[in-house]
Amino acid sequence: GWRRANESWLFVHGGGAIGPGGLVEGVEVELEERLRSYILPEPPGDEDRGESIKASLSLLNLAPERIMAPLLGAVYLAPLGEAVPLDFSLFLAGRTGGFKTELSALALAHFGEFHSRNLPGNWESTPNALEKAAFLAKDVLFVVDDFVAKGGRNDLQQLHAKADRILRGAANRSGRGRMKSDRTLAPEYFPRGLVLSSGEDVPFGQSLRARMLILEVKAPFGGTPGDVDVEKLTEAQEKAQKGIFSRAMSGYIKWLARKMEELKTSLPSRRRELREGFGSFAHFRSPDIGAALLLGWEEFLSFAEDSGALSREEKILLWQKVRDGILEAVQLQEELQKAEDPVERFFSLLSEALLSGRAHLIHP
Repeated sequence: GWRRANESWLFVHGGGAIGPGGLVEGVEVELEERLRSYILPEPPGDEDRGESIKASLSLLNLAPERIMAPLLGAVYLAPLGEAVPLDFSLFLAGRTGGFKTELSALALAHFGEFHSRNLPGNWESTPNALEKAAFLAKDVLFVVDDFVAKGGRNDLQQLHAKADRILRGAANRSGRGRMKSDRTLAPEYFPRGLVLSSGEDVPFGQSLRARMLILEVKAPFGGTPGDVDVEKLTEAQEKAQKGIFSRAMSGYIKWLARKMEELKTSLPSRRRELREGFGSFAHFRSPDIGAALLLGWEEFLSFAEDSGALSREEKILLWQKVRDGILEAVQLQEELQKAEDPVERFFSLLSEALLSGRAHLIHP
């Protein structure tokens, strides 16, 4: 993530650091085992930069905009974490076979040498291990894969408690305070990047779900194709293996390093402006999440235009497309929130019980 050094902003990663002038010489970084794949290449030259940017933007066609616009928005937002709080998580939900893990891996491939078999986090890990790794992975996407409710009641309770601790910590920007045996405070760890999770199940709790943007990914079923275009997925995976997406990210980070001080002042107010464009929602966090994702898109599209990868007209059309996709995702989130409201659930279940004849009313 970002570090201030000698009046400049540097983005530190497993292979060194990137600054306003590109690769910074003489910087060595030692990372924990699971984080060693966070390695960015040297920022590309003009021609290669344009091609890598276009390749990243082409991922928007991999699945419906309600999925890909928020997912790519998260990719482009994560390096802005020094300037604006990354106070929510994304969750890809759906039946097995929908390519959720592959989508997560493609998003993460922007930040290093990642694929679907070497993701940095898994819900099988202990809460402490996930908490520490997510703390170290600053200003990047941090993937925690495979949330599946299985086992007995105690296993399920532990899994959901773990998810609540990690995802709520990400949203609240706070960790679990602990005291050492000598009665001094232990270090407090919480996710400092943007958490992306996936699973067949979704963590319980209306309050927790309000702190996530849940994206449903439909798997193929009964001859009906799923949301993900398999042919385009294969092409994208080949590009990821060649490091094309990470080259786009290293170029983007070099561009951001030149203006990070300015962004720290401008982005918080810009997020509030974008939030107003979503209108009113039952839960205040829904439009706030949408506005944050649009911030990521706004900066990356400006980078693409400055680099010559997009014309002004192409940028405007793409902005409208991704804004519609994010708005749809936020509206679907709102419907999910209403369905999880305890009062709404009570009346729904009561109506079903009466209509099915399993319950009846008597005089008081």
